Amino acid sequence: MNTTFQKLREWLFLLFTALFLNTTVAQPLTAQTYYDLGTETYPFSLITNGNGTFYFADEYTYPNQIKKLSSNGELTTYNGTPFYLPNYSWDYPSAASMSVDQNGNLYYVDQYNWPPVLNKITPDGVVSNYLSGNYYPKALVHDSQGNMYFVDQMNWPYTIYKVDTNGNASLFFSDSTYYINSISIDSEDNLVFVDANSNTSIYKISPQGVLSNYISNTGFYIKSLTTDGLGNTYALNQNSNPYTVYKMDAIGTINLYAEIDVNVNDVNSMVSDFNGNLYFLGYTPGGVRKVFTFTNPDFPCNPPTDPLVTDGVVCCNQSVELRASGIGEIKWYDAINGNLLGTGSSYTTDALINATTFYVTTEFCNQVSSFVPVTVTVKAPPVALISGNTTNNDLVTLTVSGAASIFWSGGTAPTSATNYFTKSGTYTVTITNEFGCTATEVLSLIVNKLGVTPSGALTSNFTEGISKNGKVNEVTYLNRYGKVSSSLGVDEELNYQVFTAPFSHPNNETEFAAYTDPLNLVSSGVKSPNLILDWNNATVLTNEGIVIPNGGEGFSFVASGFFIPSETGTYTFTCEGDDAVDLFINGVNVANHYGGHGIDNLGSHTGTIVLTQGIKYTFRARMQENGGGEGLRVFWRKPSDASGWFLYPEELSSE
Repeated sequence: MNTTFQKLREWLFLLFTALFLNTTVAQPLTAQTYYDLGTETYPFSLITNGNGTFYFADEYTYPNQIKKLSSNGELTTYNGTPFYLPNYSWDYPSAASMSVDQNGNLYYVDQYNWPPVLNKITPDGVVSNYLSGNYYPKALVHDSQGNMYFVDQMNWPYTIYKVDTNGNASLFFSDSTYYINSISIDSEDNLVFVDANSNTSIYKISPQGVLSNYISNTGFYIKSLTTDGLGNTYALNQNSNPYTVYKMDAIGTINLYAEIDVNVNDVNSMVSDFNGNLYFLGYTPGGVRKVFTFTNPDFPCNPPTDPLVTDGVVCCNQSVELRASGIGEIKWYDAINGNLLGTGSSYTTDALINATTFYVTTEFCNQVSSFVPVTVTVKAPPVALISGNTTNNDLVTLTVSGAASIFWSGGTAPTSATNYFTKSGTYTVTITNEFGCTATEVLSLIVNKLGVTPSGALTSNFTEGISKNGKVNEVTYLNRYGKVSSSLGVDEELNYQVFTAPFSHPNNETEFAAYTDPLNLVSSGVKSPNLILDWNNATVLTNEGIVIPNGGEGFSFVASGFFIPSETGTYTFTCEGDDAVDLFINGVNVANHYGGHGIDNLGSHTGTIVLTQGIKYTFRARMQENGGGEGLRVFWRKPSDASGWFLYPEELSSE
């Protein structure tokens, strides 16, 4: 729709409303950032004590987390018990599943069992059951005397219950004429609600339980209400574009109060403090979740406090993500009053060689905090000291020193300082020091396979070898131990490594590195590809002796080795799993499915690569598990396969 026409239509509506509904027209306020929550959070049910402290639930992880935001910008998380809060914001944005009393006690709906119960958290974090019974509580609020009210939607009609300070519940209001989904409470302890039969009329219920008509027809569609400490009520109109907020005083005069930027999505949990400042949750392009605010122009803003920061540590020639928190818009600079580098709660530096200091400010209500320094210390990388001959008969033995942890790309002991190699090839060793800095060395090894000549002498010349059938001049021959060997060196096995990993999801191959940190290695070894490339439950691995941490949650799994194609041409691979998975052939990301999800059907995420018969290519498949189901499935088609998906162990080798 044309923006100019849309604005004209909005103002015509306001003028009509002013004529017929005792409404005044004023220039609407615009929102500003109150607190930047970043991208790794899914907040809902924002509430406030009215004096600058906020609480909200976060469903980025499961179970939920409950977080507290203090007036100085400090964000803390309640610990000690799992939280299972219902999220009503998808339908009724102001229907909170939490409330706080005047003593700082927090109350929340716990829906882990049925029926849900109300629990209480004291200021020092002690959790206890507060109310149980045949209730389905929704939209919790507290009055000035410490009494709680909630909407009970267990049965029709929806009713309102009152819970006194001793935890005794009693029926407060019930009338089948009204469809109540959410309630707010004003400065006189009147309950305020929208009748969901029309979502246009607002009613009040006095502390004595007497119903009155506040505004019979606002002229706009309301799903979210809040009240301040000055006798005003605010309504979010979600049927306008952009969303608008209307202000209604004690006698029902309506004003267009504010407009929400069209780039702010998922608007929910609108609340007010005692001074009439409005706050709500939403996210901006890029998925940055924020607490936004409309500040009351009749009250002066508090100046922003200095941002809270943490100094950083990074390995030489690497970048680091720095984080800060504070009230208002966070800005990053290269010097005091210097160049602006970025905005938001996090900033990723360029690759650093020397220690560097950055500066952070917060801006709120056209006021700027002090420039707070953030210093990044740069740590030197480790140096791999390797001893041993890279060429030998039958076996190459190498030892590396100077590291806190070690990871070889092949061999019989990939995480040990001393490793043994029985096949020629190019290998890498990655070492990590006590600071987490890594270094990688590339080694070309030659392992001479010794056979027996017709005269009984040892030899590495295949043209002189005796086959297992006693024939001369065949590629397959008997070695000096009487075992059959091959020039391709395929053992039909793969190396595996298991790591503890963050309870989240990598969204690309770069982020995946944090989920396979060598310092978090739990177990490793060599297994058949039929096992480690085709499983849909961690118990499949544990039944075969593979150690999986955290009861099958919060771990990563890597299968690595070499792919030796039996044909020349285009190979097609499918890589499926739960959660994030990817597959690399010769360092090329051939197929992947990042993020959080279940296991899709074979062929859902595919890629192709041209390979040459008999050439040894590096092979690596990774999966990461946050919570719930898990699994990894890697299959492929040879150039000669017209259809179907196959797992050919004879094309894989652990070294």
